[in-house]
Amino acid sequence: MTPQEVMAQVVKDVKFYNQSGGGLTISGGEPLAQFDFTLELLRLAKQSGIHTCLETSGQAATSRILALLPYVDLFLFDYKESQDAKHKEFTGVSREQIDKNLHAVNDAGGKIVLRCPIIPTLNDRPNHFLAIAETANKLANIIEVNIMPYHPMGASKAARVGRKYALADIGFTTDDMKLEWIKAIQADTNTLVKQG
Repeated sequence: MTPQEVMAQVVKDVKFYNQSGGGLTISGGEPLAQFDFTLELLRLAKQSGIHTCLETSGQAATSRILALLPYVDLFLFDYKESQDAKHKEFTGVSREQIDKNLHAVNDAGGKIVLRCPIIPTLNDRPNHFLAIAETANKLANIIEVNIMPYHPMGASKAARVGRKYALADIGFTTDDMKLEWIKAIQADTNTLVKQG
């Protein structure tokens, strides 16, 4: 579909957005991997008066992030791992560009929800929770921290495509674990921390 074709569908629900306070959220994969499409879709949404959110890993050229800024009301920004070596191990990339972009969005006045996937045994560590809180404290435009609890729903998809599921031994996150994670982060920041 073209951005114009997508917008033709999106505008059908404008009355609902106006009642609910919602709008258009672009997620993925990574929307910045289809930069021209994403930019045009966001531009059209803003032209139509629709609230916009962009969910991103932040792994892109800073120039691209800043080009989208005038058309994004809220950035849903991933914060997967605070230690660079572990981030490289888990995701294959350094935090360096991601941190640069997070700071660029903040410094330019973009509103940010920090989205933190937490996976037991990988990043459910006190020093990671403290780093999340410290990031929220340092960046004035982080308006909320969302904890994204791990779930094993990807196991069946991995099996369908013939891949080994690396986290097969980790089950669903319990409510008690989620509450402990939220409390651990909230203890060190005044920014609202809740489950996303």
